[in-house]
Amino acid sequence: MAIDFNSETLQTSNKGELLTFVTLDRRNDLINNYSNWYKERISNGSAIANKEHTLRSSMLSLFNELEHALKRNIKDKEVFTNLKNFVHNIGTVEPKEILHAYDLMSSFLDDINLTKIDTKRKINSLMVEDENADKGL
Repeated sequence: MAIDFNSETLQTSNKGELLTFVTLDRRNDLINNYSNWYKERISNGSAIANKEHTLRSSMLSLFNELEHALKRNIKDKEVFTNLKNFVHNIGTVEPKEILHAYDLMSSFLDDINLTKIDTKRKINSLMVEDENADKGL
């Protein structure tokens, strides 16, 4: 999914919405590249290195988009520094480091409710008062 920055609809959108779409597009690329890399690793295919390079590139792209927000929100500054060093590393890395960086960024997007899908409050529909309170009645 590519964003058409020349679209009239896009030109009337607010910057928050635009950044959300850009971030979700970068996340989508990361997920697809992660899936392709993982599939190549499982099958012990010959393109593992190429898939890893593509994955790490998309991870860097998403990190660059989120860098300042991550820096503000990750409580342990060493964790942030390690993540930043990892995504900027052009040398050899371990698969567990890729998984850790992927998990950190995915967790952050969930924490800020950008990718959270389980937001509906659970209520007991048999308790009419609870259901009415949930609906603001």
